[in-house]
Amino acid sequence: MNELTTAEKYAYFVDTLNHCGRFLLDASDEEIGYHLFEEFDGDARAFLCEMNLEELTAAGYINREVGRSARMLLERFSRLENTPLWCA
Repeated sequence: MNELTTAEKYAYFVDTLNHCGRFLLDASDEEIGYHLFEEFDGDARAFLCEMNLEELTAAGYINREVGRSARMLLERFSRLENTPLWCA
């Protein structure tokens, strides 16, 4: 299997973020569940991880503030796991 390029990792980073946007405020429970627990969950662990964020920052795809925000998003989302809010 070929390793992803930095540009491909950035594309997946953006796609990951697109699964947790403001559009979810008007979405059905099924849509929210799909975007957050099917798409965002797995992708966030891969494309919002520390190693990926460092690579994207070093390459100039994101700035440090975006990296900090992405880390915070992943951390807060991860805290929901195994709580009553997980797939409630």
